[in-house]
Amino acid sequence: MAPFRAVPPRPFTNIKVRVRDDRLQIFSDLGDGFDGWRGVFGQYARGGSDPPPGAIWLTDVGPEADPKPADWIWQYPTLNGCGGYVFMHNGDNMTRYPDQGPRKEALVANIAVALRKLSIGELLL
Repeated sequence: MAPFRAVPPRPFTNIKVRVRDDRLQIFSDLGDGFDGWRGVFGQYARGGSDPPPGAIWLTDVGPEADPKPADWIWQYPTLNGCGGYVFMHNGDNMTRYPDQGPRKEALVANIAVALRKLSIGELLL
């Protein structure tokens, strides 16, 4: 696994997390402000780590011209293709996101559903 690298905190927009790939529908019902906590951004993630080959890069953090992966998911390689899944979150406690709206605190549940669907073949990487 690659080491964590912090992104520059200035300008403030660098620490706003942006969804890059939501084919697993983890973020689709959370709203644009899912990464804010009490209206403050930068708590969800302040950097990233490079995903291994074959991983899905889920979210960006950092400058739009040079984003870093805040979240990614990867299947551990095995000879029979049945390796387990790794969800990497390069940030703070995920159980409190989002902290508002009808899907309050739904992020971890959405991740669990996606991992279950991947493991039984309902979704594919």
